[in-house]
Amino acid sequence: MAIPDISIPLVLGAGLIDGINPCAFAVLIFLISYLTRVAKEKKRIILTGIIYVASVYVTYLLIGLSLLSVIQLPNISSTIYLVAGFIAIITGALNIKDFFYYGQGLTLRIPTSQKSRIKAWVTKGSIPSAIVLGIMVSLFELPCTGSVYLVILALLAQSSTYLTAVSYLLIYNLMFVLPLIIMLSAITLGYNYKKAEEWKDENKDYMKLLSGLLLLLLGIWMLWSVYT
Repeated sequence: MAIPDISIPLVLGAGLIDGINPCAFAVLIFLISYLTRVAKEKKRIILTGIIYVASVYVTYLLIGLSLLSVIQLPNISSTIYLVAGFIAIITGALNIKDFFYYGQGLTLRIPTSQKSRIKAWVTKGSIPSAIVLGIMVSLFELPCTGSVYLVILALLAQSSTYLTAVSYLLIYNLMFVLPLIIMLSAITLGYNYKKAEEWKDENKDYMKLLSGLLLLLLGIWMLWSVYT
């Protein structure tokens, strides 16, 4: 089995595509909109948003490091690589399906049962609640976005040392939260959060399509490397 080498451009691109998802955007915009209504100090709004983004970064990084330590075990790394390829194709196909028929059949999204819990934490509007929100969103959206992450982890486990893999994960997760950083910066600089929410609603289908196409291509590429 000839495993393709992982590269910085691939890590950067995959992290950015992984980060462009409506789930984390929605919570950030909801949090900022709530704080805008109840908080008098702009500093508090900015600080809470930064804590939320940082919490997402740290949680997703810790998840990646934990999975990497398992995936790199010699007896299972090749199997995980193969499984990751199939999962990428299946998840990619589901995301593409959602672009045309959202809500019909199996759809990858935050469970409806958890949305009320997220809303409850948003309305607390505190620094600790922003940390909890970052952790919750990272865990709840993992089934939606985790396929890209798993693909990158599988590639890292097969083609790099642990220290190199960790450095790549730091970069990957920075790209993962970059869209949140841009959104938070735009809102704090005066961009209306209602327009941000409208933008998210108008483009969420295209986010799904872009993510789906990337996953499909990555999965095919991985399986092609196994069977050629």
